[in-house]
Amino acid sequence: MAVAFLGLGSNLADKKNNIIRAIGKIGDISGLRIKAVSSLYSGSALGVTNQPDFANAVIKIETSLDPHSLLKTMQAIEDANVVILVVEARDQITEQDAHLADFVLQAGRALVLAVNKWDGLDAYQRDTAKRDIDRKLHFLSFAKHHFISALKGDGVQSLFKSVDEAYAAAMAKLPTPLLTRVLIDAVDKQQPPRGGVFRPKMRYAHQGGSNPPLIIIHGSALDKVPESYRRYLEKTFCDAFKLQGTPLKVEFRAGANPFADNKPKKITESERREGLKLADRVRKRAWREPNR
Repeated sequence: MAVAFLGLGSNLADKKNNIIRAIGKIGDISGLRIKAVSSLYSGSALGVTNQPDFANAVIKIETSLDPHSLLKTMQAIEDANVVILVVEARDQITEQDAHLADFVLQAGRALVLAVNKWDGLDAYQRDTAKRDIDRKLHFLSFAKHHFISALKGDGVQSLFKSVDEAYAAAMAKLPTPLLTRVLIDAVDKQQPPRGGVFRPKMRYAHQGGSNPPLIIIHGSALDKVPESYRRYLEKTFCDAFKLQGTPLKVEFRAGANPFADNKPKKITESERREGLKLADRVRKRAWREPNR
């Protein structure tokens, strides 16, 4: 498993070092053993070994969104299974924080949000910070939020447990029969809106990929399904399989119409004459035998 550690600000390296030290203070967490590994990009990295879910984990550090670092940030996200996004509790969520979060979402990576320096806030400041996060990062509702102090190590243990859970959700295997049953129940509860003449019909669902989980739904007239209904299905599948920490994508595939390219044959002249003769006989019979 690969984990990308992302955030902004000149003190990101200090945050990373504090979290590493905090993990070291905690000691073994479910068999974890920490060791330093070689430098990656412009920052350093952390390897976590000797646990199945964290085997060969690598944390990659990026510090800014200038053009050069942006490419490295995107590559770090693409290479990762789970991303830890660090924001400052004392500062409001910036536009760049939101951009980083959106990069992770568009890449379909599992994510855990770490709100650092939580210990330095009073009750009013904490409530304000939570409302700011909910408003500006509302599209990360699938991710767990952890309010930590990297310097003191508060909350770091549960942070890495959430990384483990997010990875398991991103790599989950979803059986086709259960997916289809969830789909049928969702459609029975709320049918897709009619698009034009026909209402979309959804027949069955199966898993098309992992990291993130991809659910492929087969049926007819699915090109008319609105985005709001797609989001409804995505949330339904996540709730049904208890997938937290990872986005889930739904893809629609409509079966091809086997008669789409079949044009009716032209009527031959002999067929036309026979049709006229038949129509004439029907008219004569109707005239001889009027309705009683």
